[in-house]
Amino acid sequence: MATENHSPKTITLNEAKNRIANWSAANPNMVKAFAFDINEVTYLLNNLPKTISALQPEYGALRFYLGLNDSGVYSLMMVPVEGPYDPDNNLPGSDVVMSVTADSRESSIYDFSSPCPHLCDRNSPLFQAANSMKKEPELHDTNSFFLTE
Repeated sequence: MATENHSPKTITLNEAKNRIANWSAANPNMVKAFAFDINEVTYLLNNLPKTISALQPEYGALRFYLGLNDSGVYSLMMVPVEGPYDPDNNLPGSDVVMSVTADSRESSIYDFSSPCPHLCDRNSPLFQAANSMKKEPELHDTNSFFLTE
């Protein structure tokens, strides 16, 4: 029996290119991608916030929020998520949002993303898919980017 050397959450290059082209067609003036410094990601994973209490939450995921700073630059902010987190069973977990004060940089909210455009690999087939001409997709997928209550 062959063993798989990839995550069950990976997708094919063609699927990625299709999704990127769909996103770009529906949002032509939006950010195309984000890059993360691997050293910052490693730091984040090794230094997830500790709670004040003796009980340590179990972090089951990282949640990403899209944002736009005051200069008009898109950002992708991350917060740890404590369990129960199980997307297959509709369990979203809870954001771990800790901050000394509302304006303190001592928090559990991270933004070390670099948006594309600005820092893009223009030779990547994924970047090229983002800039391909494609008709706007019909949004009927149950895993839609937009949430409804």
